[in-house]
Amino acid sequence: MTTIKLLWVDNDLFEDLNELRITLYLSDDYEADFALNATEGFNRLRENTYDIVTVDLRLPPGPHNAWLKYAHHSYEEYGCALLKEISEQRDTLFAHLSNTRFGVYSIEDPRDVPRELFEPPVGISHGNYCQKTDRAGDDEFFDFLRKLRASCSQ
Repeated sequence: MTTIKLLWVDNDLFEDLNELRITLYLSDDYEADFALNATEGFNRLRENTYDIVTVDLRLPPGPHNAWLKYAHHSYEEYGCALLKEISEQRDTLFAHLSNTRFGVYSIEDPRDVPRELFEPPVGISHGNYCQKTDRAGDDEFFDFLRKLRASCSQ
């Protein structure tokens, strides 16, 4: 079994999700990188290749003016803006991510998620969305990663 290279973009990684992050970090199955905002996620994705990327929708923009164009859309959820930027630049800046599987792990009910997340250019499949809840345990997240991982071999 090969190690899966994972990027997890979520601003709660060192607070609410700290234990899960540490469990993932210690796993032999995953080589994990982390980003706390849209700018960090964008930069890591520009510089590295990943098998799986999970993104929280409720991300702060981070220290970069590129996200200002989304402010007039009332974006509180810069995770969607990040995925949109990656999708729109998939053939140029992010061509090295052609085999990367993207998933969203976020608190929003899938019915409340911006429709553009599931439509082109972003086009996340509904199966690649997992709602995190207070009752969710580590198993749910790792099941979600396994599901994304299985889609890597398809």
